[in-house]
Amino acid sequence: MQKFFKITVLLAGIGVSTWAHSAPGEYWEVTSKMEMVGMPMAMPATTVKVCIPKGAERDPHYTADKSCVISDVKTSGNKTSWSMRCNQDGQILNGTGEMSGTPDNAQGKMHLVGSGKQAFEMNQTYSNKRLGGSCDTEEQANKMKAQAAQMQEQACRTSSDVVQQVYMADRLLDEKTCPGKKQAFCDAIRTQASKNAKVYGAIADHDKNSKTSVATGCGIDMEAASQSVCKTFNRNNADELSRHCPAEAKAYRENERRKACEGRSFTAREDLSKCLAGKADSDEDSGTSHEATPRVKAKTKSAVNSSANPSANTPPAATEIPVPAALPNSAEALIDSAKKLKGLFGF
Repeated sequence: MQKFFKITVLLAGIGVSTWAHSAPGEYWEVTSKMEMVGMPMAMPATTVKVCIPKGAERDPHYTADKSCVISDVKTSGNKTSWSMRCNQDGQILNGTGEMSGTPDNAQGKMHLVGSGKQAFEMNQTYSNKRLGGSCDTEEQANKMKAQAAQMQEQACRTSSDVVQQVYMADRLLDEKTCPGKKQAFCDAIRTQASKNAKVYGAIADHDKNSKTSVATGCGIDMEAASQSVCKTFNRNNADELSRHCPAEAKAYRENERRKACEGRSFTAREDLSKCLAGKADSDEDSGTSHEATPRVKAKTKSAVNSSANPSANTPPAATEIPVPAALPNSAEALIDSAKKLKGLFGF
């Protein structure tokens, strides 16, 4: 993101910024569009009104950022081509450009390839239309500087949310990109890294995936912070800290499991052990269920008599009759069950 921001500011200046030499000029409308090769979406086109020195509308020396060197300029008919090399805070860009058109309109394109810490490839297209009217190019220069400063200020504006600041760390730690922001940023996260699970997680994730280290840039001992923040492991931050505190996560899960098992009233030691091992509902040896045998309620003989006499004041008593979960495939078992039912109901 930091690289993309820097290149965007650079390329926003190419084509407009150094038209800002102090000289009589006239107004042009410039529409440009940039896209980074490999990125799923292109940046939307932008249109600006600029002051260009008269006769310089197709001179690449006037359309290049001050950090770029133009060479190999060639003109043939109404077409001009050139090569360029830019150095943006150590990020080297090499590319080519071309422009063609009439005295009132022009179209052009540039292709740039970046090398160094982070390689990338970018294309820019633009079209210019003469609007007319006299202007002062020095005034235009001041406007462009103000616009660039505004872009930089917006990109470096921090949120009160420390986690959001960590996401901006690549910019906030770079004094050239966001001057004066590093100290306040580091002060904020130092106090939170060892006690706020979300802040600690954001720093750990950032440093794992970025070449810029928040821990190094702000002088944070992540090992000490880890030991401290892992002591706060609880239900509320378990999702965030499980990745970073494996020992505490395991102990937490075991404790939660024990609470659940004890709450299910496993009184026998072997049953509690099976529950803690996750085997409370199955028997590994026989494969039979340990669930409680379902029970149904039936009226006793006295209850039958009471129901036959509506005036009886005593409510019918209920007796639970065990119903086997699965009857054995045996005639003796069936006969035995029938006898029990006969004795219960009195027939």
